[in-house]
Amino acid sequence: MVVSSFDEIRQRGVDIVEDFARKAKVSFSITANKNSSLSGNSTYLGLRLTEIGLDPDHIQDILDRVDGTSPFLPTKDEARAFLAHFADANERLARDWGLEFDMSFDRYPESADHRWSNADVDAMLNALLAELKKNKNPS
Repeated sequence: MVVSSFDEIRQRGVDIVEDFARKAKVSFSITANKNSSLSGNSTYLGLRLTEIGLDPDHIQDILDRVDGTSPFLPTKDEARAFLAHFADANERLARDWGLEFDMSFDRYPESADHRWSNADVDAMLNALLAELKKNKNPS
């Protein structure tokens, strides 16, 4: 088994799946769909719609209509608390495999400061209203 650090893989310009495939001499068919995270606005909107009990299928339809790449980082304290759940596993990885993780939280804000532009709010409202209209008048 050969363990590679993520930074080394990233420097080669590939992701971990491509790196594994090359090393294992396996060929994968890459599709246009990629597993990408939601924007901050979409994440927040999805959580709020879930809180009010909207059907998950409707939520996904709404989120599919929302564009944007707004940042939505947790605070430094929230990020530290989340990482703490993995402390034992990360310690074992460091000890057994020599993998070190960046434990700096410099990129995270001290406090939550989520500001949306009018365009962001319009996009979310338009997506929500379009879904509501579609369900009121199904074709």
